Amino acid sequence: MNATADAQRRGTASKDRTLHSTGRVVSGAVGLAAFAVAVITGLAAHAPAPVVIVRAIVALMFGAVLGRLVGEALAHIAREFTSSYRESHPIPESEGTEREIMRQIGHNGGQA
Repeated sequence: MNATADAQRRGTASKDRTLHSTGRVVSGAVGLAAFAVAVITGLAAHAPAPVVIVRAIVALMFGAVLGRLVGEALAHIAREFTSSYRESHPIPESEGTEREIMRQIGHNGGQA
């Protein structure tokens, strides 16, 4: 059993943290894209293989760092937006049957 599953079983897992955070996913995607672009351009320029690999690894590292920063910024923006949206659009608490609730919100069930 891994640590995440164990934390979830105990109920101590954070709600904000998922198994794959947005920053880590974007970091991996940008890093791999930078690596691929460096390899393709190096091979297209007929550069020696060791030079292509070293440049691709450097591009991978810089791409991963840049992707992590961008991914974390995007995740922060998304969290702020969803929390402000939830605060400004609360779900009304209502008791009753589904038909009564639909009548309260003005839905006529497709009837004229």
